[in-house]
Amino acid sequence: MGTIRTTLKDAFGQSNAGPQVSCSGRGELIGTCFFAVMVTAAAWMLLPPLEEHAWRLPYRLPFPLVQYGPKALALAVTLLAALAALRAMLHWRKLGPATLTMDPWPTGLGGELGGVIQLAARPASGDRITLVLQCIRRRRSGTGRNSSWQETVLWEDEGLPVIEAGARGGRLVLRFPLPVDQPASQTSGNDQIHWRLYLEADLGRHHLKRSFTVPVDAQPNSKASLTAYPLTPSRPITDSLPPQEVREIRERGGATFLFPAFRHLRVTLSWAIFGLVFFGLTGGFMLWLWLTGDRAAPPVLFPVVFLLVGSLTLLPLFWLPFSMRVTATPEGLTVRRHWFGLPVGHRQLGAHEISSFATHSGNQMRSGDGRQEVRYHLLALTDSGRRIRCSAGLPGLTLTRLYETRLRRALGLDR
Repeated sequence: MGTIRTTLKDAFGQSNAGPQVSCSGRGELIGTCFFAVMVTAAAWMLLPPLEEHAWRLPYRLPFPLVQYGPKALALAVTLLAALAALRAMLHWRKLGPATLTMDPWPTGLGGELGGVIQLAARPASGDRITLVLQCIRRRRSGTGRNSSWQETVLWEDEGLPVIEAGARGGRLVLRFPLPVDQPASQTSGNDQIHWRLYLEADLGRHHLKRSFTVPVDAQPNSKASLTAYPLTPSRPITDSLPPQEVREIRERGGATFLFPAFRHLRVTLSWAIFGLVFFGLTGGFMLWLWLTGDRAAPPVLFPVVFLLVGSLTLLPLFWLPFSMRVTATPEGLTVRRHWFGLPVGHRQLGAHEISSFATHSGNQMRSGDGRQEVRYHLLALTDSGRRIRCSAGLPGLTLTRLYETRLRRALGLDR
């Protein structure tokens, strides 16, 4: 693959040519406003059939609710959509765009991705800014209107940039070593490779999220002018284990690590509520139309599919009560799993049997900034081929590496 000098345009609407790469914020702003308009239009398009069928519900409702309920619902949806669009516009006006100037340019596998991000806002000394670099495979499934893109994270790294004050706003200096065993950028066809850099910052009362699609060639570039700055992954995002993910209890001669139940309560409940509201209510309404013999009723297959998808969104609720207790001493490793406090699994391994640890990527879930958040599991390996999972899903490599360090220390393997 030759040096990438052509204009690149990714799914976020970024258009980049040369060492300067624009962020995705403007495209996300347009997408938010477009989504608000579409939701409002859909609400008012559904108003006439809702008013017509409100009188035919099997339960007798108060007259004001039947008369004014559908209009009130449409007005509420319109108000919420307008507030979301207004909030996005005010957020963009306050924080503005961000521009990445790559150094070296071009960059390639085996080299490093470096550069400077220019922010419109100036970070304060206590503001927290993190960077995540991901190599993503995008695959198209289906054809025509039924086609969709699926993304899988192949590799990622993360760290803290060096923050400097600029003439206007702030400057973030970054340096990421690029692996040699990952694919280079490929932005055409049904099987694509994208390298994306995600920026997340807490700037006072405002939360900034921006992303950049960066071209990565197959050949490294040794020319760089930022070598005086530290590598970004060498400045870890966190140096402590967050108690909402894992709690460390140090004991004489070892430590116990508790992975509490209901760790992903907010995300799981949000997904379940979305499934019930969108798929459940829609499927139930279509099924009621079909059962009453209404002329506007769709084929029975549609409500059945909607209700089935809605029920599938409830399955993650089953995994919420699971917890894990990992006890590590110089004698060995003990892993116990519980469901609602009831023991459901127990595995044990002597410290002398552990030959190494491996990190395994688990579930991937798209976060609010469009980034695929990867949950990692830590595995204890033996020479005989045994593999024991000694952690629940941990978000990000930094936290997983920190947990491995603490686990090694408790086992006495860090000497």
